[in-house]
Amino acid sequence: MKALIVMLALLALVVVGISPASVNAQEQASIEIRGERVPLAPGEALVVKLHGREKVTTVYSFPSYVRVELTESFSQGLFYSVITVRPDFSISKECEGELIFRSSAPFNLTLTKMGTASERIIKTYACPANVTLRLLTSLGLDEGLRRLDVSVLVPIFDVDPWAIIPYAIFTPLFGAALLLDIKDMKRRKAGKWDLIDSLALTMKYLFYASLVSLLVVVLWTLGYSVYTLLVMGTATIKLGGLLLSLTASSIMGLIYAVAHWRGWYELIDEED
Repeated sequence: MKALIVMLALLALVVVGISPASVNAQEQASIEIRGERVPLAPGEALVVKLHGREKVTTVYSFPSYVRVELTESFSQGLFYSVITVRPDFSISKECEGELIFRSSAPFNLTLTKMGTASERIIKTYACPANVTLRLLTSLGLDEGLRRLDVSVLVPIFDVDPWAIIPYAIFTPLFGAALLLDIKDMKRRKAGKWDLIDSLALTMKYLFYASLVSLLVVVLWTLGYSVYTLLVMGTATIKLGGLLLSLTASSIMGLIYAVAHWRGWYELIDEED
């Protein structure tokens, strides 16, 4: 009986002695770091660099308007990883995200702010093995950079729908006016009106439709640039739709000028 009591006492001492250590080990198995707000200028990005002896597992969570690029590689027995975070400040001037790292071996983490021609180290961390590192980040537009920083985007093969909408509106309107005008011309110039005259009048109306559509696209592009300048401090000029509209108007204007040069509009401009 005494032996049983002694064994229970020893077991109680072992439980009391081990439990705090176990809890402490569990608490140390996860480290959370809440970083300070990182101000970024338009075109800058937050870059997280990792390197260690073993692969570092990376998981991240950011809003949908934040572009995250992850590259991993092994070189000379070391693992390297680079995470590039680029917020779209045209949607929101502030964003928060979370990055989670874990490895079976110790690794180093470096936070940097990368611009177009420079890179500045913000902070470095050393993480032990088998410990989950949770890095909470806060990114925002640098309010001290309220200047005219023009960023020109030229998505030639990726035209926004707004660049096509003016043509979808004005082309049918000018087309309806064209049909009425052709009908009136055939009545007023009966016996002299032929297919060439109808074709010339069609090119004239198409040129006017493209010209009006181009004016709308130019006004929209300028308005969007002013809006982005006032909201974000950066004037963003989207040239894709503008170049498409300018090309269409130039082609129609060239055809219209050649038709005039060949005298196709003599009957149309003739006084009744």
